Amino acid sequence: MAGERDANRASRAWFSTHQVATLFGVSIATVVNWEKRGLLDARRTPGGHRRIALDEVVRFARDSDQPLPPELAAHAPTAPREDGPRRVLVVHQNHSFGELIRDYLGLEDEAVEVKLVHRGLGAGHALAGWRPHLVLLDLSASEVPVRLFLELARLQDPAPRVVGLRGLGSRPDAAEGELDGVQEHATSVEAIVKGALAYLDPD
Repeated sequence: MAGERDANRASRAWFSTHQVATLFGVSIATVVNWEKRGLLDARRTPGGHRRIALDEVVRFARDSDQPLPPELAAHAPTAPREDGPRRVLVVHQNHSFGELIRDYLGLEDEAVEVKLVHRGLGAGHALAGWRPHLVLLDLSASEVPVRLFLELARLQDPAPRVVGLRGLGSRPDAAEGELDGVQEHATSVEAIVKGALAYLDPD
């Protein structure tokens, strides 16, 4: 029932301030303040009520670095992925280990651009806005539900390949079978990077 309400809400062309506040987890006063500051464009109904268009909500989320609410992801207009450097998104809760992977990737192949994020909300935003070709996903990052992340990844066109990074001794995630691959942390960083490049160049 709740999922049905969410789907109906996301399919509407216009949102009330209350709906926008619910989507972003803020108060109605905050949404009104965004509109007054010119950050969010709202139209008025004949009765004087604010209404915000779907594409404006998506634009605001991306421009202000707000996470794109999952309810909107399926309805958000996505530009086709541009040609250019191959992009690898590293989602890892261990800052140092994530930086190590990022640095090794840059040394191994200068034509690869790497973005590192640590938080679940940042991961969803980078997925939708940056359009990576490959995602290295830390399976031990509790802030990033694997199944939800995969659902968001599949909404991209084309969808990126998603490879899980599993810590030594950690329990497998139920959604691991839906990943393009899984690599163990016990493997050297160099091996992880070579594996990542193999996923970028499968042929």
